[in-house]
Amino acid sequence: MAAARRHVDLVEQIAVPPWSGDLGGKYVGVVLGLSNDLMSEGAATAVSAQWLVPFKPGDPNDRPVGGLDMIGAASGLPRYPAETLDGYLVRLLRRWTLWTQGPKTTLVEELESAGFAGVTIEVPTDFTPRPDPTDYWSRFWIRFPVGSHPVTGPNGFVVGTSVVGTGRIGPDGFDTADGALVFGLIRQIVNRMKPSQWVVWDYVFELGGGDEIRIQGHRRFQDATYVYSTI
Repeated sequence: MAAARRHVDLVEQIAVPPWSGDLGGKYVGVVLGLSNDLMSEGAATAVSAQWLVPFKPGDPNDRPVGGLDMIGAASGLPRYPAETLDGYLVRLLRRWTLWTQGPKTTLVEELESAGFAGVTIEVPTDFTPRPDPTDYWSRFWIRFPVGSHPVTGPNGFVVGTSVVGTGRIGPDGFDTADGALVFGLIRQIVNRMKPSQWVVWDYVFELGGGDEIRIQGHRRFQDATYVYSTI
């Protein structure tokens, strides 16, 4: 007798008269065994929804994905609007590596996951000579290449009403509702992923041909090299 691998197999094997015949065994197998198989599968699926690995051997992608958003939120790694579930699963599977590698690499990878490709991070020691004031060791700059951002020029304008806190101001591309969401997402990622002692000095958005827009991450309105700021 073959080993029972399902409840329906077990019920058919241990059925007693009048359920031990061919038809009786199939009947009791459907009524008792199949219903238990359904409940067992549901319980296994519910349990494995909390995990990032398969519940049982087989296809490595044979797993529920309904719990990924909760797992990601608990890991400090939410899913981004343009991110697929498959891509999100891959990112969550390497979360230990993400959080334990160098902070520049971590921040760049997270921005790329959100759709900002080719971003680079610069710190004072990346410059020769170091930029003034040289004792501001905690500063860093985030540079976005052409095509990785919606900024197109410096001529921004206020959108909204005159009520404080409801308007938006910024360069072309960030001065709209959609643009404000993009810049808000960038800042949210940076604040969540950067080391606590690091200070964003500038967000640098390249326009091509050597032109760029700089938005102050750390407000310093008396800075002699002030170029552009945003609320």
